[in-house]
Amino acid sequence: MPKKISENQTRKEMIDPQLEKVGWFLRDHSKVKIEIPVDGYDAEPWNGVTDYCLYRENGDVLAVVEAKRTSTDVRLDEAQLIYYVTEIEKHQSFRPFGFLANGLAIHFVEIGLAAKREVFGFFTRTTQRIEINLDDGVKVNYGKFGSALVKIVGL
Repeated sequence: MPKKISENQTRKEMIDPQLEKVGWFLRDHSKVKIEIPVDGYDAEPWNGVTDYCLYRENGDVLAVVEAKRTSTDVRLDEAQLIYYVTEIEKHQSFRPFGFLANGLAIHFVEIGLAAKREVFGFFTRTTQRIEINLDDGVKVNYGKFGSALVKIVGL
């Protein structure tokens, strides 16, 4: 049974360090913002805020992270994440992806493209654009990714 701590504690003690570890520095508000309002979610303004938004270099939202306390099965809160992502998509040229996280589990959500799935961590943030030609194949393109690739322990 997971330790029963508040959502705020879960964020500060578990999710914040997980994001920081892969380069999403919470102090850099051009890349990460916390509690961003999403219009129209609920009559109460407090209920319509994302927990985290992760931004691209051009200011578009790349991903939304919906955080819950450790004792919550985050898969049950997918509807909330879907709403946030869909609303944000109306204000930019693409649909951001999402993460459901409770400090113990992280699920990656690509709405309309694939089923949600558990992942081993948040994706790393890379500051460079990587140009590849798919016709070159894996052997040629693999080396272009350099530090953007992170070794998954156990594989």
